[in-house]
Amino acid sequence: MDVESSHEDQDIAAMVKKMQKEFMKYWEISYLSFCIPVVLDPRFKYEFVNFRLTQFFGAEALPKLEIVKNTLRMLFREYSLQAPNTSLAQETSSVEVNAKKDDSFDDWDRYQSVRRRTQSYSELDAYLADDTVPRIDRFDILNWWKANYAAYPVIVMYYQHRHQQLHLNLLLARARGSLVTFGAG
Repeated sequence: MDVESSHEDQDIAAMVKKMQKEFMKYWEISYLSFCIPVVLDPRFKYEFVNFRLTQFFGAEALPKLEIVKNTLRMLFREYSLQAPNTSLAQETSSVEVNAKKDDSFDDWDRYQSVRRRTQSYSELDAYLADDTVPRIDRFDILNWWKANYAAYPVIVMYYQHRHQQLHLNLLLARARGSLVTFGAG
């Protein structure tokens, strides 16, 4: 669109500039909804988001990239609270409250509790640090996540939740389309 915005026809150039402005408004409110799923695709991850946002925004990409990182961390923190290990951490903390003051294993219980709470960060960091999966024509992302559940249980839980929401949205869109088509006939 940059080429068209400098078109010699002033009407076309003005129209393209207006379209660019509207696109930027749309992008500002929606880029996170595009970036997070890309990070969850093991063929691309965060590095692809970094590459594209930097390519598109230049130096202005840095605050957007920070927002993407912070959003990822917040989402994983939320989902780690729902993960199966979390119930163990809660049980441990309730045991700590009821433990005797002279319990020589208090420090161990606290250590385990902290380790469980920080596990989601370690899991996220490990996923992001791992190499991307080579891009192939018939890559099955659902099977990849199933196969990698043991390594990334919190991420898989988030991915499954998002996938179910997407599936439901697609079904609702199809149903609306069928109703519109049915009503139009």
